[in-house]
Amino acid sequence: KPGAHTVAATLTDFIPFNQTITAISGQYVNLPIALRAVPHLQVATRDKTTGVALDPSSNAISYINQAHQTAERVTLAADGKPTAPVALSPADSLPKVDEWLWGPTFDLGLFRTGAKWTLYNVTRAYVLNQTKSDWPDGVGAVSWKPSAKAEQSVNGNQQSATTLVHFNAPSDGEQTLVETDPLHAAADRLIDLRGRGINSPVIAWVGTGDDVVLLSKDGRLWRFVIYTRNLTAITQSETIDGFLASPDGQTMVAHTTANQLFTIGIDG
Repeated sequence: KPGAHTVAATLTDFIPFNQTITAISGQYVNLPIALRAVPHLQVATRDKTTGVALDPSSNAISYINQAHQTAERVTLAADGKPTAPVALSPADSLPKVDEWLWGPTFDLGLFRTGAKWTLYNVTRAYVLNQTKSDWPDGVGAVSWKPSAKAEQSVNGNQQSATTLVHFNAPSDGEQTLVETDPLHAAADRLIDLRGRGINSPVIAWVGTGDDVVLLSKDGRLWRFVIYTRNLTAITQSETIDGFLASPDGQTMVAHTTANQLFTIGIDG
């Protein structure tokens, strides 16, 4: 009969389809229906992990297996099913890892144990004495430059990729953003944060690497522009406890202590 009707289609293991249509006297209603399969969890590993990251370019998940103290990678097949984990480093080759940050091309990782940061070269994990490089003491938060490319010199040491760190030297109270190579051989101090009300920040190098977003301990978001070295506040009165940047780095998704989730431009 003419008027509104609800069309439903169900099939075991598929998400049910429901849609309201309007019937008109003397006319057909053409309604293509494509049911989507119910998603099923695919187990990649049952061990305790940290530093989980997805590499869309190679369709792989990389992580640190805390049970085996090793770096591992799982590749996703065309149907989305994970392959068996592949060890990227020898068993028990890593210490207790409190935090792990994969480099942009997943051949390097920075890990923190306590207050100590160390660079780990996954591509040379099976080469004696060429795996780990300790960073100086006093390094706080670390963020990889998104557009950094992985290139190796003749001796296999990573040279061209850059990171951004929050460097805190307790001896003189210095709190500085530092741009450095992975081996921390060439460091460029960008800005001293003393007296700016930005203490122990969480940092993220966003977009193509022109901007750094900082979340200070008091819950404010800040923007630091690398080339102009200009520091400006993104938020004003909100108290932020976490944020994510859009792929182009122009929009922040922020979560407040009042359980609000909102978006804000990097320019405020």
